[in-house]
Amino acid sequence: EDGRIDPSRKIRFINNVLDTLRETPGVRGAAASFTAPLNGAPNRGIRIEGNPAPRADDQPNADFQVISADYFTTVGMTLISGRAFGPADRAEAPRVVIVNRALADKYLPGGNPLGRVLLFGGNLRHEIVGVVADARYRSVEQAADPTFYLPLEQNSERWPFLAFTIWTD
Repeated sequence: EDGRIDPSRKIRFINNVLDTLRETPGVRGAAASFTAPLNGAPNRGIRIEGNPAPRADDQPNADFQVISADYFTTVGMTLISGRAFGPADRAEAPRVVIVNRALADKYLPGGNPLGRVLLFGGNLRHEIVGVVADARYRSVEQAADPTFYLPLEQNSERWPFLAFTIWTD
């Protein structure tokens, strides 16, 4: 009723698809995400815990991606600081998020974003554990939008779409 689901069936299905793709001859990597670069991205309002309240006409927002743990490696994105997602980032673990450089520069300028808390989806708290290089989801002609990344296994929202990115020989 509140738009949340038990993600275990969804995650099992996605992991089975990824395992099948990875076992295919010539495949060097496979990952899942909401969308692939240059195919758009969903966007939502965010808050940074501890930042001053924004003006009503200037609410912070960012693109977001729900991703499998190997997404950054598969698409060739560089981890700038912190850590990538790993096996410990499960549904029952503390919520974590990775932000891109554009989000860090816009909403956390001049400071270390690691350990800060990003709030969205009501008041769900997600600790920033990493910063990655920017990827463009809308256009190569425009700078990357602020974007945050969530581990697939920590997302229980309903969503009707998913992209698989495959790196082959």
